[in-house]
Amino acid sequence: MPRAKAILTFTVFAVSAFGVTFSGPIIMQTPPDNKSWDFGPMANLSGAILDVMGGFGMFLILINMTRNKYFTVNAESAMAKRAFKFMAIVSVIGIVGDIVGGLFAIAAQIALYTSLLNMRSIGKKQ
Repeated sequence: MPRAKAILTFTVFAVSAFGVTFSGPIIMQTPPDNKSWDFGPMANLSGAILDVMGGFGMFLILINMTRNKYFTVNAESAMAKRAFKFMAIVSVIGIVGDIVGGLFAIAAQIALYTSLLNMRSIGKKQ
C-alpha cells in the first residue's frame, strides 16, 4: 500500500472508530425531538450498545492491522484483505446501531466504504 494511501486509510479508520464509539453515548443523551427518528428507549439502548461494541471492534481491528503492518508497502495482501473485510463487517454493526438509535451512521459508513475500496484495490493488484 502506498504511503499516502496508508496514512489516509489509517486516519479515516481511526476517526470512524472514534465516531462510532462515541455515537453510542450520544444516542442515549440526545432528546427524542432532536433525532431524525425515535423508536423508543429500548431501541436507543440497543443502538448505543451496538455502537459502542462496533467502535471498540473497529479500534481492535485497527490496532491489529497496525501491529501486523498492513499499512506498509510489504504487507501480505491476502491477510490485509481479510482485515479490511472484518472492518467492513464491524462497520455494518455500527451502521445498524446508529440507525436503530436514530442517527445517520456517517462515521460507520465512511469506514465501510473505505474498507470496500481498499479490498477492491488489493483485489486488482493480484
